[in-house]
This record gives sequence, structure tokens and C-alpha cells, in this order.
Amino acid sequence: PIYGYTSRIALYLNTGSVGEPAFTLSTEDFGMLSIYNLKAIHPAVGDLTNDGVPELVLGLEDGRLQAYTNSQSALSNYFPMDPNPLADATLYGYARPQLIDVDENGTLDLLCGARNGAMAWIENSGTPSAPQFILREDTLGGVLPEGYFQECSPTFLKQENGDYLIYYGQRDGRVSLYRGRLDEDFTLLTSHLAAIDVGERATLAIYDLNADGVPELLMGNMRGGIEIFEANLVSPTAEPAKKQLSAKAFPNPALEEAWIEVEGLDEPASLLLFDATGRLVYNEKIRAGNASLHLNLHGLNAGLYYYHIHTTGPAAGGKLIITKYPR
Repeated sequence: PIYGYTSRIALYLNTGSVGEPAFTLSTEDFGMLSIYNLKAIHPAVGDLTNDGVPELVLGLEDGRLQAYTNSQSALSNYFPMDPNPLADATLYGYARPQLIDVDENGTLDLLCGARNGAMAWIENSGTPSAPQFILREDTLGGVLPEGYFQECSPTFLKQENGDYLIYYGQRDGRVSLYRGRLDEDFTLLTSHLAAIDVGERATLAIYDLNADGVPELLMGNMRGGIEIFEANLVSPTAEPAKKQLSAKAFPNPALEEAWIEVEGLDEPASLLLFDATGRLVYNEKIRAGNASLHLNLHGLNAGLYYYHIHTTGPAAGGKLIITKYPR
């Protein structure tokens, strides 16, 4: 029997433009995965069978990984691959996979986070059309946080010199950043990237949403919210922050106006405001040392917004709720 919750995947389609993405809910049960009564699923998408139709790899609460396939281009439903090519690759728990061709041989491998905070390399020893996975390393980079229940959601970005930047989402809502090669110990660049804290069980993905050549950092959490961070947070040249920047909005919730109190701003910056779909609705240049920033909210609809202070170094931001008087 299945006790408590079961998991599903919601699909949001990008209904915006190339430069201004906006997302619309398409389905709350992508692939009809709810029929399998799975828990704590974490998806990765990639073509494992070289047929042009992507498969799903799901990391599960108990550390197992299950591959799902679909013979239809409509991607309306998925069913488990039989036999499961990941049957021999169970992790410590809360498996969080990323599909990536580590050895550049034309087959997709898996780099995963797990319940104990360690990261694993699961190698695809099969062929482009017949995958078969084996656990090659269960403690990548020598990273193993103290404590029984850590969890991590890593994303690996390969650099031109062969190193990886590893963005490491943590159980406490923060993001660490490591650099290194898979066969060596990783170097910790920062344990709290850009002062990000999205709430318990941070998960992340990296993608260039607005086609500006700079990837965005997309983060989720246990509550189900999604936040998007831009530009300097995910730069391949990221280094440990030498200074801290903080920002706080008040009043919050706000009606027609709000102020952003900023500390640590010693260079010119930009104040950006995004709506809940990720659409930029406000953009203002601000001077160095400006500690109190005024936001005119007239004309904006009630709802949840995200404000961001962007500089060439650290960044800061938070959530702002706009309310309106009933008419």
C-alpha cells in the first residue's frame, strides 16, 4: 500500500517569445505518471534509445531510478522500460538525476544527487539505442556532508578545459558552488551562492530562457514554488563572493508603491521586477550607495512578484506581493 502523498509532474509550456519567455500550465499530470503511485520523483529528460523521442528518468524517494519511454510523438503517456536499464544503480535515497554525456561517446550518462548529500556518477555502458547503466562512483569530488539527512540537487556544467562547475542545491534552501573534474576532489568556491535561500529542499536547473547567451538558474523547493535567478549567478567564471548584498521590500504586501531597502550597494546596479511567469515588468538603473529604492506599482495586477538587484558582482532579491483594494 501507498501511504501519504504521491507525486506527479506538471508541464508548463513556454507561450512567450524567444526573448521574453512566459509559461502556461498545460497539464498537472505529465505522462500520466500518477498511475504508478510514485513518491518524491525528480525527472531528467533525454533520448536514451536514439529514436528521436525523449525518455524520462525518474529519481525516487527510496533511491531507485526508473526509466520511462514513449513510442508516441505526442508524449501523452509514459510507461516503464522493461527491463529497466537502471535496475543496478540504486542510490542512498532521494535520487536526483541529470542526463549528460560525461565521456562524450554518444550515450547519455547520469550524474545524481542523493539523500546523504553525496553525488554519484552512473555510467551508460550500453549503446546509443540500448542503454545499460552501472554505478561508477557514489561520492563524486569527495563531497559528503556530515549528518544523516542532507539531500542535494546538483547540476553539472562542463567547461572548455574539462572542468565542471557544480551548482549544488541543498536541503536548507541554499546553493553551493564547486569546481573540479569527476576523478578528483572538488574545490568549494562558495557555500552560499549569491545569498540565495529558496526554502527547504532546494532543487535547481540551468538554462538560457531568454536567448541572451547567459543561462538562468531555475530553483524549486518543497512548497512547490519556482524562482528564477539571472546572469552573474551562473557565470562560468563565478568565484566566492567577497562582499554581501541584501535587499528587503516594505510594505509587503504592497498596494500602489513599495520601497526596497538595500545594504552593501557600492556600485551601479539594476532593479528588476518580474511577475510570476518570469516576465520582466520593471527595470530601473540605480546609483551606487542608493539605500532606499522606490517602486511605483501603479498599473500592475495583484499577485506574486520577484524583485532582483543586479550588479557585476553579488546579487540580491526576494518576493513582493501586490494587493489591490476591492472594487
